[in-house]
Amino acid sequence: MESFHYLSMSNHMMIQKQLMAACHIEAGSLTSVLNRMEDQNMVERRILNGNRRSFHVFLTKNGRRLQQIVEQKFHEIEAVALAGISEEDLNFFLKTFQKVQDNLSSQNSSDK
Repeated sequence: MESFHYLSMSNHMMIQKQLMAACHIEAGSLTSVLNRMEDQNMVERRILNGNRRSFHVFLTKNGRRLQQIVEQKFHEIEAVALAGISEEDLNFFLKTFQKVQDNLSSQNSSDK
């Protein structure tokens, strides 16, 4: 559902390569995801300005409707998950988690 998020944040349209980079997935994986989303009338791929090497991905009306439902559900889940947690505690957790992620990222970089 990450593709929904990025498409909704970018005025319901992105170049396929930008979407691939934003979602941190390989081209083949994104193509599979977009094919399934197209089959379900969630997105439409179009060639704009005659550039046949660059597809633009648009959320369809159905895709925008589904994206709103998903976003609402995420807000509901977030409210339950964060109930009783102060903003200070949440910020401390997020900073700590970011440090853990940074440590793992730097470890992965040094392993290459």
